[in-house]
Amino acid sequence: MLVADTSLVSIKTGVIDGTTVDKNLDLSVSQVYSTTGPASTPTTVAILHSATQFRILQTSGNSFLSSSAYPFSQAISFSFTVVVPIAGWSSSVQMADSTSTRVVAARAVVTTGVSTAGSGTAPINFETVQYDTHAAITPGVGTWRYTAPVSGHYKVSVSLFFGGIRSFGIYKNGSMLTILATTQASAITPGSSQIFLSAGEYIDIRFDGSAATPSAAGGIFGTTASTNYFTIERISGPSQIASSETVAASYYVNAGVSTTSANPINYDTRNFDTHNAVTTGVGAWRFTAPVSGLYSVVGRATNASGSADYTLFKNGTAYQTFLSANAGSTAMGGGASVSLNTGEYIEVRPSATVTPSGISGTNQLSHISITRIGNRG
Repeated sequence: MLVADTSLVSIKTGVIDGTTVDKNLDLSVSQVYSTTGPASTPTTVAILHSATQFRILQTSGNSFLSSSAYPFSQAISFSFTVVVPIAGWSSSVQMADSTSTRVVAARAVVTTGVSTAGSGTAPINFETVQYDTHAAITPGVGTWRYTAPVSGHYKVSVSLFFGGIRSFGIYKNGSMLTILATTQASAITPGSSQIFLSAGEYIDIRFDGSAATPSAAGGIFGTTASTNYFTIERISGPSQIASSETVAASYYVNAGVSTTSANPINYDTRNFDTHNAVTTGVGAWRFTAPVSGLYSVVGRATNASGSADYTLFKNGTAYQTFLSANAGSTAMGGGASVSLNTGEYIEVRPSATVTPSGISGTNQLSHISITRIGNRG
């Protein structure tokens, strides 16, 4: 590169990704030549001047290259290599099956036990947070919860001591998910499970039976805090999803239940789900888009009882009716396309109360398939 009478080197606008250039650029001058022959080879650095320019400094860092140091009138030639981020030449996108290295973990304990309602009606208040990497715990009597900051698989471990027999477990988004353990009289009882949480979903710990108070078991290791604790750690999860990645899910009704027009059809059994995008459950079924795009929805309905139109709802609002099914053995199929942003969800609701037919042998009578077919229009 021929350097004229200036210490600024310009780069075409838009070539350097200015949003990621936030520190000194490494620049190594390999040779310096003049009309009189090779000169010494200084070590220099390049300091960011703007989104499209950087200044060349001497090693000492206290002066710019100038005509007194290197005569530009002699057309000094610099040969160097600079490593900078080039817009569009690289990507930070990782496929969703790659393991993210971000640590997500939290631990909270009960230090002052308070009476907690039983029968799964209220969460235990692990009120003292010992660590929480993402401030995901909301403490409080009757309101305690952990909200997942990042989608992924999590390991949850809980220990409780009630002085009586109680079964306790994980509630997800207010509904029972899995039992962890059953305490024994005068015994510290731990339990653990692995679960999947999408970003924004929450869990808490509840127990059955009558009201009880988490308490100390006694002894050197039997304080309230050491016997009543909650820990969670993310063990894997998706990173950013590439726009070319396949997103697809297929579910069917295994056991049909009566469903009103105010609730989604519960396609309760999974054929496949590339991104764990479906939440199953009576009154809770939905598909949440893991990445923005245009999605194709194809379904088939057979009603054991009731006749109704089946309408696709987007974010809780009616979007498009795509099939109808009558009572009895009549089966109908239909399809729709819907544009979704990341985090938006869809579900299917009937226009009247129906009971979808469950599986017959190996034949899936009522089912739905959702596939991302391209970018949003």
